[in-house]
Amino acid sequence: MKRLIARMCSLLLTGLLLPAPAVLAQALLGEDQKAQLDEYCSGCHNPDDFAGSLDLSGVVNEEVRGHGETWEKVIRKLRAGMMPPPGQPRPDWNTYTALTTGLETLVDSQATRNPGMVTLHRLNRTEYANAIRDLLALDIDAAALLPPDTSARGFDNIAGSLTLSPTLLEAYTTAATRPQASGTLPPKLST
Repeated sequence: MKRLIARMCSLLLTGLLLPAPAVLAQALLGEDQKAQLDEYCSGCHNPDDFAGSLDLSGVVNEEVRGHGETWEKVIRKLRAGMMPPPGQPRPDWNTYTALTTGLETLVDSQATRNPGMVTLHRLNRTEYANAIRDLLALDIDAAALLPPDTSARGFDNIAGSLTLSPTLLEAYTTAATRPQASGTLPPKLST
């Protein structure tokens, strides 16, 4: 039982709940999208004409993720109504918007997301005391067991300010052994 309590407290201490990286499936254009791009765009945007410095023949049959900038350029032109240019055949409005929305959805689904750096988050004194109370049904005085938390911009639960030094780790480890050293075990919890 003592080992279980110690393990639970150490898990509380580390709080290693890091997000798992998302796995993206390979994304290719649909046959309808390819046919529409071939009919309305490939006449000008090919290796021979290279209108607008854009050749779609090389990217239409490849994975979307590798050509994000090209597809973003295409989407911007379509959203602005600039392509196909005046005097060139245009699809009906429903087909046009379906193509634009479909391309946008496909490109967005394959975009690399960068939410920034993930900081390891430890529990502050109050959170630690609440977690021990909730999990083990023990009331502890965290202020007596642990040093004060640093604060950032008036908050004491911002991950960037809650560093974990060896001294603080030792204080949390000592605090984790206090409830079991006193011999106080939580009451049997009903399920």
